[in-house]
Amino acid sequence: MQKEKIRLEELLGIHQVLSYLFNSLLQEKTHYWLDRVFEPIEKESKKLDESRKRLIDKYVARDEDGKPILSPDKTKFEFEPNKLVTLEKEFGELLQEEIEIDIYKFKWEDFKDIKITGLMRRILKQRFIIDEVPEV
Repeated sequence: MQKEKIRLEELLGIHQVLSYLFNSLLQEKTHYWLDRVFEPIEKESKKLDESRKRLIDKYVARDEDGKPILSPDKTKFEFEPNKLVTLEKEFGELLQEEIEIDIYKFKWEDFKDIKITGLMRRILKQRFIIDEVPEV
């Protein structure tokens, strides 16, 4: 394993790919190393989500009882325009922060029986694969 720095904005995609792989049927050795990589990424992903929720709670519009105001269809929070700009700026700055994580390098053959998308393949190649992408 080697230490690598990643920006928090990359963490979301990495977490999604590793979560998919982690829940797939893999060889025991591959699962072992995937677990060692996935655990700290999952922990950091949860911390990022908590930070996102704190920012939303800080800037969300509230009614006279102090409860967050939801959109008419109840699917989104409402924000005053200037507070939304501030929220987006602060969250954008947060996503640029870097963390250091342990990375284990896999071979493509470790995932040969799993169907993955092009985006998943790209994320794996950038951080986790030591050999070349096989011809499809």
